[in-house]
Amino acid sequence: MNLATGLCQKRHIFGNEDLGFRGREGKVLYLSLEDGKRRFQQRMKEIDADPDLDKLERNLAVYFQWEKLNKGGLEAIAHWIEKTKNPRLVIVDTLAKVWSKSSKTGGGGLYSEEYAIYSPLADLAHKHNISIVLVTHTTKGRTADVFDAILGGMGTQGPCDNLIVLANDPDGRKRLSIRGKDIEERHLAFETPGGPAHWTFLGKAEELQKSAERQEIIDVLKSHNEPLARAEIKEELQQRESRISPKSVPAILRRMVAEGQLEQPESYGPYQLAGYASQRSDEEIAEAMKRKRP
Repeated sequence: MNLATGLCQKRHIFGNEDLGFRGREGKVLYLSLEDGKRRFQQRMKEIDADPDLDKLERNLAVYFQWEKLNKGGLEAIAHWIEKTKNPRLVIVDTLAKVWSKSSKTGGGGLYSEEYAIYSPLADLAHKHNISIVLVTHTTKGRTADVFDAILGGMGTQGPCDNLIVLANDPDGRKRLSIRGKDIEERHLAFETPGGPAHWTFLGKAEELQKSAERQEIIDVLKSHNEPLARAEIKEELQQRESRISPKSVPAILRRMVAEGQLEQPESYGPYQLAGYASQRSDEEIAEAMKRKRP
């Protein structure tokens, strides 16, 4: 799974001080339950073509089969943590491979059943002060809240201290969304110019999206080289197949005017780029405004 592969790169993602995290080196238990040895080796080479094999052997324990959590798997994870010197991270990839519906919860439905299975993992993480990452899939359809796309009921999410969703944005970037009980919600943007295992942090996804939307509007005005009415800007954006919702255009224009990126000399009149007046003669401006005045 891409999420697990990315999380293994502590220095590239969670170890990057620019993101507010500082990773600590230690032992990792990686349950690679959907990949065979060949595919796992290929992914490791994508991360580092010439790794320090001695360091990997000391710090990384990989298993391709594991018991269900309620059939000995949980106890096996606890045993590894307790017998290992300096354990820091356990990755279960994927959750479905260790989940079983046959747990005895005394009723209460799916929520109680899931909670009874996963809550002990949270207890283990807290007891030993380590991270346990449970990798799962997301739904294919779009959801209003990105975290609603996580497969499983609320009994799966409830015991978790943090939820992390890795998604592909339409512009080709990667978006890592983080929501936690004790941390500020974040939506971070990355690109992968060197392949899926090498990420470059770009900044907060919301700021990048806002900047991209404003640049589209600036490009529209530059292409016409004259003031444009709101309706004309909307129409041009639609022709360009912009991802900006037509309903969002008025609010974006207002913010751009308020922040000095655009000018609107007349109320409800056309919009122009900041500094447009200083680059045109009075006659040119008057003629352009006359053409655009309702």
